[in-house]
Amino acid sequence: MSVEPTFTMIRGDDWSQGFVAKYSPSEDPVDLTDAELRFTVRKKKTGDIVFQKKNTAAGGSDAEIEVTDAVNGEFTVYIASSDTEEIEGDLKYWFDAEMIKNSLKTTLGVPGRLEILYDITY
Repeated sequence: MSVEPTFTMIRGDDWSQGFVAKYSPSEDPVDLTDAELRFTVRKKKTGDIVFQKKNTAAGGSDAEIEVTDAVNGEFTVYIASSDTEEIEGDLKYWFDAEMIKNSLKTTLGVPGRLEILYDITY
């Protein structure tokens, strides 16, 4: 059984998190060479997208998702303060990471939770 990962950030702050792309937690890392990556955050699993980050290959930039070691499946997601400063805080949002490579779309790992807390000082 997989445990959903949970990360916590403060609303309106810059945040980054490194990941290793795997099809499942027990498998070897996925080679991300020439892959499109998307990191999507939603309030509910089937709800509207709150925000989405993409790597350069997917039409985004390294400032959103940077592949740091393609062969070993390593990438970092960057969330800018402007992505969260207007959304509701003190909630756990859902996220997942998706890869498109050789025309195949695959969710990497299991969906997780991103807890966004209200900031006290802003």
